[in-house]
Amino acid sequence: MASDRKSILLEKRNKLKHQQEKSERLALIEDLLSRINDSGIDYAINFDSPAWQWLEITVDIHSWVQINQNPIENKLILTSEEHVSMSEAYFKLCSYLEPLDETVSVIWSNALRPELELGLNAIPLILDDIINQDFDFWIVPSSRKWCIEYHHTGTFAAFRFD
Repeated sequence: MASDRKSILLEKRNKLKHQQEKSERLALIEDLLSRINDSGIDYAINFDSPAWQWLEITVDIHSWVQINQNPIENKLILTSEEHVSMSEAYFKLCSYLEPLDETVSVIWSNALRPELELGLNAIPLILDDIINQDFDFWIVPSSRKWCIEYHHTGTFAAFRFD
């Protein structure tokens, strides 16, 4: 009986520890989630990081957390000198990609931040808030046919994988 009780207590402890870890990860994007909620945007949080896993096996990511652009043929790269605002750059990249209105995952270089899943059409509404979360981020669609990268050097890039 003592071993049954011990097993139950260990299981309960592990669940609580897992819940606390999730809460700590959510706290990292708390301001962004408040903005999203205030805007009435539908979203989901993913703690398993499937978009990041896909990105890691699809592209070579430098140690300075930027996609190695050289081997990718279908790309558009904008430097900070080539756009007036982040929104302008984002719309140029979307014009290049011609994406469908699909669900995307936003992932940051700080892997403790959970992936944020939302509709592509919501990104322009919260783009500045996404950028303010971390130095670098990627937008990966559910189709896995392209991605958008923002790097802290001011580079905004779109890559197609079709």
